[in-house]
Amino acid sequence: SHFLFSQTNNPWNKKAAFAGGVSEKAVAFVCGDFGYSGLGTDNAVFRKDFWKYSFEADKWVKAEDFPGKPRISAVAFSISGKGYIGTGLVGVENTRQGTNDFWEYDPAKDSWSQKASLPGGIRYGAIGFAIGSRGYVTLGSNQTTFYNDLWEYNPGTNQWVKKADFPENGRADASVFIIENEAYIAFGQGKELFVSKKNSWKYSPLKNEWKMFAEFPDFPRTGVMTFSFRNKGYAVGGTNGTTKR
Repeated sequence: SHFLFSQTNNPWNKKAAFAGGVSEKAVAFVCGDFGYSGLGTDNAVFRKDFWKYSFEADKWVKAEDFPGKPRISAVAFSISGKGYIGTGLVGVENTRQGTNDFWEYDPAKDSWSQKASLPGGIRYGAIGFAIGSRGYVTLGSNQTTFYNDLWEYNPGTNQWVKKADFPENGRADASVFIIENEAYIAFGQGKELFVSKKNSWKYSPLKNEWKMFAEFPDFPRTGVMTFSFRNKGYAVGGTNGTTKR
């Protein structure tokens, strides 16, 4: 299902259900007046279908299928009216692994084109975000390896540049929201007994610098939905392996 949040007396309003059906570990981004969502799994197979959502009409329509391998746990963001998707877990049962391919979606043409692959290790469960005219991918894992590197993508040159490493050991399935051109990263899990993380960090592209911010006051968790609204960050749900919110 799709929900819209606003700060009113009744903040949650039910919207049109996702037309692609049940989907887990999918991706989404916004371009202009439309939202786009796809990939993920229906718990049977990995998917590559993509869907366009009209906020004004509250309606989903089919978009061009993602041309790369079907996958889960990829990253997605948008820059200057185009969407970008990369990394993720691909393959079939017993032969699944991370990937580092990277793709651009042009809403005007409803078409995809492959771009420069993410340097560093192949991965899934990473996080991606955009600030200004640049995109960023960080963290993630590939089986027993957990990454803490950060890469900046320039759509104009189709090139990646390595930035300051995440200050702690790597983690996967973290969450991010953006406030005033800084990325706030929290939650996730690492290789240390797969304990979900409570330490939270913000990254400033202007300074290429990480700083710790407030520790999350409830139990550590992973798979958290986060977003920003009017210069405040919000976190909803997640699990620590046994308890779900």
